[in-house]
Amino acid sequence: TEFLVRNEYTNVEDVVTLDPDKTDWFADRSIYETWPEACPFLRPDPNMPGRICCSVHLTRPEMCRSYGCWRVLILDGDGKLVGRIMGPHFLRSEDEELHRFWDANIKDLKCDTHAEWDKKAFEILERHGYRITDTVPADIKERLDIACGIVHE
Repeated sequence: TEFLVRNEYTNVEDVVTLDPDKTDWFADRSIYETWPEACPFLRPDPNMPGRICCSVHLTRPEMCRSYGCWRVLILDGDGKLVGRIMGPHFLRSEDEELHRFWDANIKDLKCDTHAEWDKKAFEILERHGYRITDTVPADIKERLDIACGIVHE
């Protein structure tokens, strides 16, 4: 099954196809009960509870290949991107200070639901001076546009 995907930030269009081993997964839309704004191709892995996979991983757009999937971005007090939360609770960051803070305050946070975890984790991060967003900051969008060959006049 093929899909035409348009990146709303860059307007770049790509054709993607469901991975052969994930075709049956695509009918499962339960991810949207927890994350209504999730990527349309993310699906729960029926073979590994709690794991979420890209159902078009083999043909995913260049943006996804170079930047990776994320639910929210973590910005420092100056608005600089310092981390991404991927999957339910996985931190992706090269910022050592954020890693130390995450390991000490958030990594082992236990909650009954993903929504409750998000609320608590985001409050903790924000109290420490971080900002949580699901919008690509302008400086990152500009770099992505340049990488995709989009020129703004």
